[in-house]
Amino acid sequence: MAANTPQYDYAFAGTGAAAAITYSILNKHNPHSSFLLVDKQNRPARHAAAFWHTSNATPLPALHTWDRYAVVDSSGQRHIKQLNRFAYSMHWSDEMISQLLKGVSVVHARVESADATQVISAGQSWNARHVFDSRWKRSGFCQLFSGRHLKLERPHSIHEPVLMDFTLPVRDNVVLGYQLPVASDEILIEVVSFGAVADIDGILDSYIASQGLTGSTLLHERGLTPLRLFRHQPGRIGISGTVVRASNGYGLPYFLRDAQLIAAGKRYYRPLLYNLSDLILLNMVKRHPVRAHKLLNRLVSRLSGDDLIAFLDETMSVSALPRFVSAMSPVAMLRYTAVNLLQIFNEYKKQTGDSADT
Repeated sequence: MAANTPQYDYAFAGTGAAAAITYSILNKHNPHSSFLLVDKQNRPARHAAAFWHTSNATPLPALHTWDRYAVVDSSGQRHIKQLNRFAYSMHWSDEMISQLLKGVSVVHARVESADATQVISAGQSWNARHVFDSRWKRSGFCQLFSGRHLKLERPHSIHEPVLMDFTLPVRDNVVLGYQLPVASDEILIEVVSFGAVADIDGILDSYIASQGLTGSTLLHERGLTPLRLFRHQPGRIGISGTVVRASNGYGLPYFLRDAQLIAAGKRYYRPLLYNLSDLILLNMVKRHPVRAHKLLNRLVSRLSGDDLIAFLDETMSVSALPRFVSAMSPVAMLRYTAVNLLQIFNEYKKQTGDSADT
């Protein structure tokens, strides 16, 4: 075989959620194609993997699905958001990836480099017609999270996910609470920080105590997600491909959309409206966290369940736009954008350049 002859149709450097989803979609569309997956890990890390989807289908393996969610505003008032067009689901990441890659043989090796047609590891290399690189490293501004999957001493009374709890105090950055009821006596409770905090585990423990929850820890998950504006990068998928929304840190719905477009011979591009809103909100979260907290609190409290998810999903209808603008306090947003225009422009240059903000 000639040195540059493709050995595979598709090769993946890394087998995280984005690679597993992309492989699954491509395999369905091209069942006779050959695939190579290379990853240094024997088993993916376990954490809660949540995603929204249209209510008539669950496109990814799901353990739980809800037709509503809750938001707790800064005053402590709980807002129940009914979903009609959408649904909200979760699974454990390791189980989801294992299901998506069922029957696939993964080469366990550390990838040293990957380009458009080749994956290189220590002492060996593989050629492919298409290479997808999902590897990523911490860089720039990140969303940090710490959560505990608790086995409670007594059943809880939480019936729907709490996607955002604004009652946690604002420090040097925006910190939100998150809750997933995974059984009548089990719950995943998490805190998410936009930017570094000194003691995120301590904040989590205080948040758990404030909810009156006691029990044993089945899993303590920690992690981070780089928050970058979308920038098309050929051959890169997932976090590496900046598909994660910089304004919210969700990944799975965007990984799925990117995979479906790849299977159709296209690639994902984030619409200008959403990239612009991410840019403004990212600047606000980084430099004016108290103002960002107030804006997010107002926005998610006032929007309906479907309107908020449609905005996250980048499928907001023209008819929903006035409701979104009204909930966002447009005069305050325009004033903020005008006053901070230079900062926002510098953020754009930094985000779309080669260097990351550290």
